[in-house]
Amino acid sequence: GLSKETIRYWLEKGLMYESLPYHNIVFLGRDVNGNIRFASQRGTLDAYGKPFKGDVPGNDKRYGVNIVNPECEGLYVYEAAIDAMSDMELRQDYKTSILVLGMVSDGPLKTILEEYPHIRTVCLCLDNDGPGRKAAERLAEKYTQAGYGVSVRLPPLGKDYNEFLKTERDKNALHKQPQVQ
Repeated sequence: GLSKETIRYWLEKGLMYESLPYHNIVFLGRDVNGNIRFASQRGTLDAYGKPFKGDVPGNDKRYGVNIVNPECEGLYVYEAAIDAMSDMELRQDYKTSILVLGMVSDGPLKTILEEYPHIRTVCLCLDNDGPGRKAAERLAEKYTQAGYGVSVRLPPLGKDYNEFLKTERDKNALHKQPQVQ
């Protein structure tokens, strides 16, 4: 459900590439110096009913996929890269900093806030399921107490932002169909 524009943006930022021979998408996270510290794979082919997901060996869980704008004090935080891409597209916002945790633990959030002290506000855009809501509540309390401005913004429909994007696309496509008279 993603546009070519969003995919191209992520490719140009060096956040993802296609691996061979399995054609997995590899998402990359970098440290403040631009060194790759995090890499996770997501399968594009669903041959057995469940897509492949896995971390690349040597992955550093203290990092996540990120884009940091030095002129932006805000940071949007997601569980998965596809959700970050989906929400960026929904908001048409390619300027606000983002972080993909790759989980519901806050190791990557703690690291990015240490490496980029100009970030002062955090918007938790986690999944709208039990673990996502519980993590959002826990992280909101922790980082509010640490002095950050924190908000929680769960997807209004569906489990996550990718599901919400697909629902919006389907709804818009339905409205564009010719009406029978």
